Amino acid sequence: MNLIRLALAANNTEKCFEAGVFGLTSGSTKVLDRFLSLTPGDVLVFYKAKEGFAGIWEVTSSCYTDKTPVWEDGEYPTRVKIKPIVSLKPDQYVNAKTMVDDLEMVTHPVYWGIAFRENLKEISQKDYELIKRVL
Repeated sequence: MNLIRLALAANNTEKCFEAGVFGLTSGSTKVLDRFLSLTPGDVLVFYKAKEGFAGIWEVTSSCYTDKTPVWEDGEYPTRVKIKPIVSLKPDQYVNAKTMVDDLEMVTHPVYWGIAFRENLKEISQKDYELIKRVL
């Protein structure tokens, strides 16, 4: 079964969409392990802090290493190719705060932002369907 994960690309979200690639630089072992486990067909729900849900993209390749410049702030050499399922422009991003009461991933509505801090965290099918419907 394909995984659905929350993808955090911060200021690089739009560059990921333009290039059709999601990359990771060295970071925590837990996030790196999650990234390396991505396979074609997995789904990435992109969330940009302070702006909202940015889109839903499907992983179309296995992980590979590439140092070709894509992003201005780093190489992010561990990569996967992605294609859009739902792609929004920045002025269309959906504020997650409007959905906190309905998302299973939000366990403390007052501190809802905590649910959106862990890159490549798996999200439930129910949350995915809700997010997809709203986007």
